[in-house]
Amino acid sequence: MMYRAIFLGLFIWWGTLAWGQIGINVGYLQMQAPDFEQRHQLNENFLGSGISVGLDYWFRLKRKRLEFTPELNYTSFSGQYDLDDIVNEFDFKQYGLFLNTNIYPLDFANDCDCPTFSKQNDFFKKGFFIQISPSITMLDKTQTKGDEINTQNDLQFGLGLGAGIDIGLLDLLTITPLVRYTHYFEGELPYVPNGEPTAFGINNLFAGVRVGIRWKK
Repeated sequence: MMYRAIFLGLFIWWGTLAWGQIGINVGYLQMQAPDFEQRHQLNENFLGSGISVGLDYWFRLKRKRLEFTPELNYTSFSGQYDLDDIVNEFDFKQYGLFLNTNIYPLDFANDCDCPTFSKQNDFFKKGFFIQISPSITMLDKTQTKGDEINTQNDLQFGLGLGAGIDIGLLDLLTITPLVRYTHYFEGELPYVPNGEPTAFGINNLFAGVRVGIRWKK
């Protein structure tokens, strides 16, 4: 579809723009839709799990430890549930823009040479951060119910809260383990029987690693 081509073009352009202050992250996702699960008395985590890959551009305030990594993100996950003795299978693709803001509470007033600081002894003080991550995503959904296949696309808004720590391995290389919880406010399935409400919120728990490379001083 057109938005996929646009997303791919932005991803390539973003990488060209960001070269010199670029970050690549990959991680594992666990998905939940508690409202939908409770409504239909389903087992937990019917949406299953998946993977997430992101490309970001890093910049920061000059005199405070407030840093920004706007990110283009691709996520894929799948799952299934049984309803009326019929297996419903899902395949979800998510294309998103995350506006990540990292706050370093233990070193907020310090004007250090970040995001990398090599092998300093106080790496936890300088490296620990809290992340706030509003996002906007296009969710591409395919639902298979027996021999019937339904598709649907919708735009979702999310808000994430996470924490991580920067570990400087080299002057130009930083490894960042990160955990983030995100809530997407409204979603729908392509098919739900009996005309019942289909809107529900989606929660995900992300655990991954970011590799940051900074070529420019």
